[in-house]
Amino acid sequence: MIQKPLIIHPDSRVIYVVEALDKTGKISQRLIQYADLIQAPEQIHTYVLSPYALWTAKAKGISSEELIDFLEENSQNSIPEKLKQEIRKDMEHFGSLTFLIKEDYLILRAETVELIQKIKGLDSIRGKLIPTEDPNILMFLLRYRREIKKVLFEHNLFVKDAIYEWGDELDMRVIPQSLHKYQLLAINHYLNHHHQAGGGGTIIMPPNSGKMIVGLKDNGSIKNIDFNYCRR
Repeated sequence: MIQKPLIIHPDSRVIYVVEALDKTGKISQRLIQYADLIQAPEQIHTYVLSPYALWTAKAKGISSEELIDFLEENSQNSIPEKLKQEIRKDMEHFGSLTFLIKEDYLILRAETVELIQKIKGLDSIRGKLIPTEDPNILMFLLRYRREIKKVLFEHNLFVKDAIYEWGDELDMRVIPQSLHKYQLLAINHYLNHHHQAGGGGTIIMPPNSGKMIVGLKDNGSIKNIDFNYCRR
């Protein structure tokens, strides 16, 4: 009997990958598209299906059923029905909240009035609201954009930020050079998916992995001057 590499925790969103049963690393590479890597010691790697990881997966065009099928095909144990419901709920949330700009105001548009009411009830939001008659939007001063986005994130409410302003055009060409496979993957993932989340995007890579060249390659492709490099 062939053992499968994934083990799903019965009472949480945690997934374990048995390294010895994923010798090529293909399962881990696939799982990282849906889940956050928490620990990666030898033998057992730990991932979690966080709400934001699932929201991001949907932004890449991955469906909840595709994820569930992947887990069922590669797991030693069955997927709890509760987890399936949580996966569907989190991924269906993508696109339910959108930022827009109207003159000097920030507009938060929601798909349902119920979602608007939930957000209006948050203490950190209530004092910044500007009255509006439209039941499907909330209005704020534009300067609160980052703060509101942070508050929503803390409550697992993720916004499709459609108000990124493109920087000046920059006709740049990066000198051809050999790149590692993981660098090419990072470049292509950004170019293929950044427009689905409003035009922005964040590339997260380990120290000394070549973040700068990845960012420059992306800039060279979109011919745009805006690029923020952060080192933590």
